[in-house]
Amino acid sequence: MNKTQLRELDKEIATKIFKFAVVAKDNDFYIVRRNGFALKPVPLYSSRLDDAHMVLIAMRENGFSYNVGSKIQNNSLIWVASFHPEGSEPSFLESHSLSSAICLAALEAKRKKNNRFVKMLTSMDSNANSNANIVCIEDYRKK
Repeated sequence: MNKTQLRELDKEIATKIFKFAVVAKDNDFYIVRRNGFALKPVPLYSSRLDDAHMVLIAMRENGFSYNVGSKIQNNSLIWVASFHPEGSEPSFLESHSLSSAICLAALEAKRKKNNRFVKMLTSMDSNANSNANIVCIEDYRKK
């Protein structure tokens, strides 16, 4: 991955894993602070191991287990990483750096989790539509 691709990966991690608001400025990405208009550079999650470690911690706090390691492929060192819910089978993503492998694996795990959630909602919705005994219930919460 080149530098531009790594920064795009950093931006995706900031928005999808950490839920930060990110803006582009001066050919880089910045986190918008909630308490004002100050900007803070998006960490280098995909190229600095200290920053990638924050991704590991965040994913772990969200209920994911992880595996990281390396292998030799075509006389090159390849790093592998995986995040997966407890008890499920890991699927590894590869990269030439451990930091970028962690980032790629985190995004893939989030994507899979979101897809499972959408499938579950779709299934619930189709079951609800096919059930003739369902009654519409008004939402009485304060608005």
